[in-house]
Amino acid sequence: MINNFKNARKVIWWLSVDNYERIYTFKKAILGGFVHVLYLLKNGTLLFHRNDYKMADYHLCQSYYAIDFLKRKKVKNVLYLSDYINDAFMQITDNKQKQDIVLYNPKKGYRFTKRIMKRASDLKWVPIKNLTTSQVKDLLLQSKVYIDFGSHPGKDRFPREAAICNCCVITGKRGSAKFYKDVPISDEFKFKYSRENTDKIVIKIRECLNNYDTKIKEFDSYKEHIKGEKEQFKKDVDAIFVNVGVSNEKIDN
Repeated sequence: MINNFKNARKVIWWLSVDNYERIYTFKKAILGGFVHVLYLLKNGTLLFHRNDYKMADYHLCQSYYAIDFLKRKKVKNVLYLSDYINDAFMQITDNKQKQDIVLYNPKKGYRFTKRIMKRASDLKWVPIKNLTTSQVKDLLLQSKVYIDFGSHPGKDRFPREAAICNCCVITGKRGSAKFYKDVPISDEFKFKYSRENTDKIVIKIRECLNNYDTKIKEFDSYKEHIKGEKEQFKKDVDAIFVNVGVSNEKIDN
């Protein structure tokens, strides 16, 4: 639709990189049916979708992962505009008793997560699914560890919500998780996806459970960073829109 707007500065806000990359593949076009293929051919997106985003005047990136992606594509006018988590998670008044619970998102990286769970079947594993915001918050407040071995297509909210609720956070090194500025936790808590690392991850989970009071302190700076995201978002919006595209975090290409 980007060419439908002639008298406007066009801006793309990159909340995800991976989901864009996979959405217009030839394989999906074929699976969508012959009519869909004809539509894509007619509109020139089947062959040229890899460059359609370059028609935008500005690119706002929710993550440094997205910034890296666009820089490698030699895209100009890249600005940083992240987001912030729900205010409900910033209002923690009750200190629930922490339990030896390991939380995970069954919709992200489950194949690898399942392998870890099998290696530590004695632990209490609880999926975060079909819950309201309030219920997610309560579950996080009760638990000690949250693991996330998904693709991290953008700066995901679950790791931030978990950290602010005083969970130790353990992630993979895909997508935004491999960028310290997106997930600013020690490399001690980040692991590459491999069979060889399965036992190492289990050991780290057990460390966080057994030495929780010590390990949780290593996430203090991450929590402070999360607490400042809303105000930083407001400043970045002002810099980008009020000052006509001039941002304090403009990326030099």
